[in-house]
Order: sequence, then C-alpha cells, then structure tokens
Amino acid sequence: MAKTPENVMEFENGLLAKLTVLAKQEIKEFEKLKKIDKEAANEEYNGLFAWDWSYYETKIKEKNYNVNQEIIKQYFSVDKVVPGILSIYENMLSLHFVKVENPPVWHPDVEMYEAWEADKSKFVGHFYLDLGSDKTWRVATFGHIMGGYDAGYYGYLWSKVFSQDMFEARFKKEGLFNKQTGMDYRREILAPGGSRDASISLEKFLGRKPQNTAFMRAIGLACDEE
Repeated sequence: MAKTPENVMEFENGLLAKLTVLAKQEIKEFEKLKKIDKEAANEEYNGLFAWDWSYYETKIKEKNYNVNQEIIKQYFSVDKVVPGILSIYENMLSLHFVKVENPPVWHPDVEMYEAWEADKSKFVGHFYLDLGSDKTWRVATFGHIMGGYDAGYYGYLWSKVFSQDMFEARFKKEGLFNKQTGMDYRREILAPGGSRDASISLEKFLGRKPQNTAFMRAIGLACDEE
C-alpha cells in the first residue's frame, strides 16, 4: 500500500500523528500481555508480530471492558454464524458458494468452498475457511512496510482505516446488498488482488483518494471532514 516515503508520511501526518499516544499505549499493553503468555508457557518472549495485533486487542477488550469473547460465542455458535456470514457475502457479491466435501486441506477444521456466479452459470474460484482451534479468520495484511513493531502496527491500522472508509463510502451509503456496489468491489478490490497496488484499487473503488475520516469517527475521535 505505502510504496513511497511520501505515502508513509501522508498516512502518518493524517492518522498516526493523531493516535501517537494511543498507539504507544496499546503496543505496551500488547507487549505486556504477550510476555505474560510466554512466561506462562515457559517460552522466551520473541517480540510482536502482525498476527498478534487482533488477538491481543481482543484480550485487552476482555481485560479493560469486560467483553468476554467466550461468553459471546455461546450465543453465536460456529454452525449458525458461518452459514449466516456466507449468506451475507453471497448476497453482497452476487455469488453462490458450494462446500467441497473431503477437500485437500492442511487441517481437518479447514473448509473449502467453490464460488460460482449467483446464477451458477460460471465458476469463479475456490476459497478456504480456517476454523482451527483459535477460531481465527486469516486475512491478508499490509504489514512489513517499515521496520520494528511500527511496521506491524502501521499495517494493522492501515487495513482498519481503509476497510472502514470503503464500508461507509460505498456499502453503508448505497446498501449492503446493492448489486452494483458488490460487483464494483469484486472488480476493483478482489479481482486484481496483489497484482495491482492496493492504493490504485482503493481509489478506483472509492472514486476518490482514501481518507481516514470514517475510521476516526468510528473510534470516537473528532476529526475535520476531508
């Protein structure tokens, strides 16, 4: 995403400067919790990684805000939530999913699906759903842009900022199940994938340059409209 120093500086000036204190506090909390986990497991602390951010964010919510994910899971069982989420994506992206039986996967809990056009006229591709013991949905990140912990946190924030921007600018405004919006998302975001710079894909989908306004508003921080 941030392929040039100018992009990095623009992002930092527009967002990280507003979140410097918050970011440093969160990183310290993440480090503290991971060190506790490593000590309990009799393992050496080896730093924070990109995949740690969402995990320790969840632990902080449980610790600071009494949000217990395990209790929440009791009301949202996997066998009900997964079909519901897949149904939402089918409607949102005008697709039809078919579960593959006995798929060639790396773990018994991993599921494989075929994706077809909604009218079943054309095969689109496959995707995997990892329902391993940690129940983590693994997604691509924009990490490894800068060195050290800042790199992971930068990528972590970047993905949250622009996913919020895409949701508010298109899906919230035009409707979650607006077929044109869903097709635009498929064409400009999903189809190019890593073959095109993410900033180009975002700008094409949004019809403008990405902004951090929606994210700042979502986390309760006032910001000037851009």
